[in-house]
Amino acid sequence: MLKSLYNKYQKLEHGRLQLYDKIKDRSSEELNQRPAPGKWSVLQVIDHLRQAEGMALDYMQKKRQKPEDLTDIGFRGWLRVTTLNTALQIPQLKFKAP
Repeated sequence: MLKSLYNKYQKLEHGRLQLYDKIKDRSSEELNQRPAPGKWSVLQVIDHLRQAEGMALDYMQKKRQKPEDLTDIGFRGWLRVTTLNTALQIPQLKFKAP
């Protein structure tokens, strides 16, 4: 694995372990409590992350099966990725999750 990817993986794994350490002693009621009407509980957020990671992994495994079918993303794709990455770095921008 590339060192830069490995470092990012380590950072994600560290964050995951910290999260589980923070919630391990919480009761089921606390973890299922919604902070406000229409807001997600801790377990709903964690389940959302688990599902999203699973879908991303499935997608990457699918793409690895036929690497010859991969194409260059082109300028428009590069622009979309760059815009998204830039927006995610701006703390004042908020995105509403479901």
